[in-house]
Amino acid sequence: MIWYDWSIKKKFVTFFLVILFFLCLLTIIGFINMKRTDGYFVRWNQLETYIYSLNMQEIAHLDLRYGLQDAMYE
Repeated sequence: MIWYDWSIKKKFVTFFLVILFFLCLLTIIGFINMKRTDGYFVRWNQLETYIYSLNMQEIAHLDLRYGLQDAMYE
């Protein structure tokens, strides 16, 4: 069978170990960023605020375009 061929088995194992190593590296980098004050959470909050402001601009644009504001006050 093909699984008993050592070279193919070795390639699969090496590929799996490389993926596992990169996942561990990303996790460690994530934990280091969480400990820093200017790390992941601050950047995520800035991104969230930016997306929220974009949504607000879009809603205001829709209000002006479709006259939804007038309908709300009737």
